[in-house]
Amino acid sequence: MWPFTKSNSAKTKAALEHALEASMAPFSAALRDGSLFRAMQSDPYISGYVFARVITLTVFSFSVDSQSVEVAMSAAFEYVLPTFLGEHTRSIGDSWTNFQSNPATKELWQKGDAEGKLITSYVAGRADIRDHPLYEEAVKQNDVAAKYFPASDAFAKQVQIATALEFLLFGRYMLEHFGEEAEAEFSARLAAEAVAESKVRK
Repeated sequence: MWPFTKSNSAKTKAALEHALEASMAPFSAALRDGSLFRAMQSDPYISGYVFARVITLTVFSFSVDSQSVEVAMSAAFEYVLPTFLGEHTRSIGDSWTNFQSNPATKELWQKGDAEGKLITSYVAGRADIRDHPLYEEAVKQNDVAAKYFPASDAFAKQVQIATALEFLLFGRYMLEHFGEEAEAEFSARLAAEAVAESKVRK
């Protein structure tokens, strides 16, 4: 396992566990059936988006205890991502690298990377989601789910709206490129997974 030091092993372990749990929450069904891994290998936007989600969540998880970005990045690439990707780590990592360097795929990869970072910032309360141009549409989308899963406070509501926004961006992209199963996956989890993501600490 990723090395712990005697001085901060408990905090480091908690940050690792939190980063991994929060990273897996948005993609639960797509992880179980393997569709996310296939998409990450073939699509630069999906690759950029998911890597950005996982890496940014890890950095935020470690920053709570004032641990350095260098430590967080090491944890992301040496433990969180390999655990998240499992046996697909090498092939998906190679695709991620190739998408960044290939002029034909770089722009779409950058779009996924930027949107993944932005959504994670909204979920973690590090940015104001009201500034996003699709905010009003996300609010309307969330209003339906909120009837069944009402937010307990303002932060929880922002997480729910961010989850709805994620469907509008990432979920719709998955639907367009990978079929109806993607729509079912993201629609079903809009509110339920927001509860898990609300554990991301400010």
